[in-house]
Amino acid sequence: LKTSVQAMDMARSVIEHTKTVFYNKQIGVTISVGVAEYSKNDLLDLHHNIEIAVTLADERMYKGKQQGKNIVISQ
Repeated sequence: LKTSVQAMDMARSVIEHTKTVFYNKQIGVTISVGVAEYSKNDLLDLHHNIEIAVTLADERMYKGKQQGKNIVISQ
């Protein structure tokens, strides 16, 4: 999980510092990312475990947006 958070924070930083032009205007772009992990212990229910992880990551992303945006949330 720690490596994933570091990778997403690097991506977040690159996006934040990349110049973006939209309709001939320079705009700032930021992202909020939710990070979660899934358990491979129960291979019979792998699909369910992935769904849970995606839902958790989505909830964390929205939590980050509520906390001021431009953040990586893993808890």
